[in-house]
Amino acid sequence: MEIVDIIQKKVNKQAFTKQDIDLVIDGVFNKTIPDYLITTWLMAIYINGLSLEESYLLTKSMWQHSSYIDLRGLGKDIVDKHSTGGIGDKVSLILLPIVASLGLPVAKISGRGLGFTGGTIDKLESVGVKTGLTKEDMLKQLKQHNIFITTQTEDIAPVDKVLYHLRDVTGTVGNYGLIASSVLSKKFAILGTHVYIDVKYGSGAFCPTYEEALKLVKYLKYIAKRMGRKLTIMISGMNQPLGRNIGNAIEVLEAQDFLSGNVDYTPDLKELIYKLSSVIIMNYHKNLDAKSAYKLVDDTIMSGKALNKFYEWIQAQGGDIRSVKTKKFFHPKHRYVIKAKKNGYLTFVSNAAVGMLSTRLGAGRILKTDKIDPQAGLWFHHKSGEWIKKGEPIVDCVSSKPINAKEIEKEFTFCCKIVQIKPKKIPVVRKVIYE
Repeated sequence: MEIVDIIQKKVNKQAFTKQDIDLVIDGVFNKTIPDYLITTWLMAIYINGLSLEESYLLTKSMWQHSSYIDLRGLGKDIVDKHSTGGIGDKVSLILLPIVASLGLPVAKISGRGLGFTGGTIDKLESVGVKTGLTKEDMLKQLKQHNIFITTQTEDIAPVDKVLYHLRDVTGTVGNYGLIASSVLSKKFAILGTHVYIDVKYGSGAFCPTYEEALKLVKYLKYIAKRMGRKLTIMISGMNQPLGRNIGNAIEVLEAQDFLSGNVDYTPDLKELIYKLSSVIIMNYHKNLDAKSAYKLVDDTIMSGKALNKFYEWIQAQGGDIRSVKTKKFFHPKHRYVIKAKKNGYLTFVSNAAVGMLSTRLGAGRILKTDKIDPQAGLWFHHKSGEWIKKGEPIVDCVSSKPINAKEIEKEFTFCCKIVQIKPKKIPVVRKVIYE
């Protein structure tokens, strides 16, 4: 069967066979199928969908065309955490040092950001961290420091690199079968890991509602079960930025501040970090209850152990530890403060618009070739539901380049508004699903 015949099957709403999927993935891997046919195949899937079984077959085929990082020889499960993305999502920068400081090894392959804000790799590189680790580097980091984050190597998930790029430029990203296959084909390339996935829903997330998030979860669970891998899923809201800072260096600064013990400054970030850390700890220590795990998390932060592990990790991966400890790595040349024009409660209209505002300042990419400004971003003085007086600052806009105040003020009207009725508080963490 030829690729055109396979595309026609999906156009006719027929299911792919294993042979169909393997033929396409072989062609992507060996570069024997032109991009225009791959994108047509993706568009057919985007329109008519993938069944759970088709998504599993796609994931497995992509996974089989990847090399692996085998960590099973270390004798215990390795923690790997993934988020489906969000505005101000600096969770990995905080959670991994917490977990590692409690003796649990953590390994993560991360990507760069595209649109909205930078990815975890962009944030780490803003403080000089070397993120292109070899397999030998990864094992060394894990044995000596219990922690590493690295980019994909050339031979890890190569098919996903091609498919992700084509999905991004053709508007076919938001299909749950394709999303699940993309995520898990990468995550499962590290053998010996228990994967924790934070599925986001809300404005600025792939899943606009909680109900839609449950649909993605269904795919993730099915694929993991069929592949015999351990998966724990948390569903969390993303209707306002997570924490107060959005950008790259500015998010490292917030992560450092949180690990220094200033956890109550950002209640939403605290709720998510403490919950997910507790879940991970309880999975490793079956005798612990939620209260005991929560206390372990709090103790390792308040004692300084988690912060020291953060510094140890940054230094071990070649980061500029002196500038990190002195906080001199954050030094934007330009700052513009948006102030409240009346009294009232702050509420976020569109988290996606907040992300685009941050991108306009230079903190994110629209095209892969765009260069990120590590100093650019947003620093919110208020969270949703907090009372603000006229003339008080709402957010600091920072950048290495001059800021057009008129344009920024105009764009901000799509992000937030001030209302007289206090908006209802919604828990950040909605559900945890154990497998």
